[in-house]
Amino acid sequence: MTLQSSTTDSWQRLLDPAVVQSQARGPLPPRPALSGSYRERSYPSVAARPAAGKLPGVGMVVVITVAFGAFGLIPATRRANRAGELGRSGDKYWQAFWVTFGVTWFVFGVLPLLMMIA
Repeated sequence: MTLQSSTTDSWQRLLDPAVVQSQARGPLPPRPALSGSYRERSYPSVAARPAAGKLPGVGMVVVITVAFGAFGLIPATRRANRAGELGRSGDKYWQAFWVTFGVTWFVFGVLPLLMMIA
């Protein structure tokens, strides 16, 4: 027996399913099915998310809108979509964004101009 054949035999014994099964503590888990695309297997769709839970609040929409202006659209959109997934209306998030955006523009934009004119 040469060095090459002994090495090959060692690798074949390590890869033999019967040897692996005898060394394992229990049965081997089944292999996952490879049907479908990668995206379907790895990332479940939004519809797969359970439709239960509490609606998100509007507080973060208000805070982000006051602090970052139009970037408040991001939390408003996400919360409105989540409400839609739960079968509810997302209008309150849009109202919170637009009211906050308008008040912020008035307080920090229009009001200082009016004070400078007066």
